[in-house]
Amino acid sequence: MKHFVPLECNPDVFNNLLGLLDVSGVEFQDIWSLDPEMLAFLPRPVRAVLLVFPISPAYEAYRSEADSKVPEYTLSGDEERARWYKQTIVNSCGTMALLHAISNVVPANSLGPVAAKIVAETKDLSLAERAEYLENSEMLENAHAAVAGQGETEAPEATDEIEFHYVCLAAKDGELVELDGRRKGPVFRGKLDGEDVLCPAGLKVIQEFMQRESGNSFSMIALVPR
Repeated sequence: MKHFVPLECNPDVFNNLLGLLDVSGVEFQDIWSLDPEMLAFLPRPVRAVLLVFPISPAYEAYRSEADSKVPEYTLSGDEERARWYKQTIVNSCGTMALLHAISNVVPANSLGPVAAKIVAETKDLSLAERAEYLENSEMLENAHAAVAGQGETEAPEATDEIEFHYVCLAAKDGELVELDGRRKGPVFRGKLDGEDVLCPAGLKVIQEFMQRESGNSFSMIALVPR
């Protein structure tokens, strides 16, 4: 089983990863608060938000109950309403969240050779084949490794058991999509007011996550136009 060194939830780290994957025209910025006055400083539209929080009993109960109601996801190619990747690399959830974001909301003309190759070559693969592709992708592994030691805190070992997890919320064709490689597939959370995750409908879903993790550390970064 392959392990990655976990990524710190830091816009600089994720922006460096975007650069290594040849993604242009967008960048990550911190979301310090959901207060309207603070959100007004973010460029719009916010096409995706990456949430990071502890894998708590409350979250695991939510995930287990919700996933028990849906079948296993088997779609690929043009059948998919949103591109989804199953996470099989341990501690890769930060990079998986970024990959979910760029695969679903970044225009094709903003994807350089590296990102475009990964997105194109995984499009028509089955979920198992996609997971194998990502596990064997030297481009992805090298890009991740190049930023894994960056940030303000000392990086843990790749084999350490990490309690924090990333989830991507993306604005896809007017809908909010929850993209998490530990789920059974993409989760469509309802219509948005436009293509902005931080519209009132999107904020309601983010607040659900925050309330469920009340008392625990919770961080967010937004993918915005650059």
